[in-house]
Amino acid sequence: MISPERNMVSKIVSTISEAPTTYRGKRAAFRQYASVSMLLLFGAISFSDASLAQEHRIGMEGWEFNPASLTIQADDVVTWLNDDDTNHNIAFEIEFDTAPTRTAPVKVRKTKEYSLVFKEKGTFHYVCKIHEDYDMKGTITVE
Repeated sequence: MISPERNMVSKIVSTISEAPTTYRGKRAAFRQYASVSMLLLFGAISFSDASLAQEHRIGMEGWEFNPASLTIQADDVVTWLNDDDTNHNIAFEIEFDTAPTRTAPVKVRKTKEYSLVFKEKGTFHYVCKIHEDYDMKGTITVE
């Protein structure tokens, strides 16, 4: 089955090839061609950007983050999954984007998860405030 986008492109291309040879017809055909070209170009760019982002998972169990240290690329997604039989939270040392902080940590209950997209480059340290005395901390480096 032909997708609606591909069908639309086919109709526009056939219209362009059948355009009259007058100045107005050529101008209209050029505008349609330019529109289709831009649509395809921006579609390819947004598709390639979306396909580059990766999802990384960090487990929370036994009063530790696993892995405790992670290196990712900008725009990647990190998901923390609480596999423990107790609640944990996540609090970053510095404020950035919508990340939870020491004053406003995010609680991750048993069997639940929390995801965050890292848009900025840098090194981000975080802790579980509930189990900070047990040295439950982690670091994410965004390149």
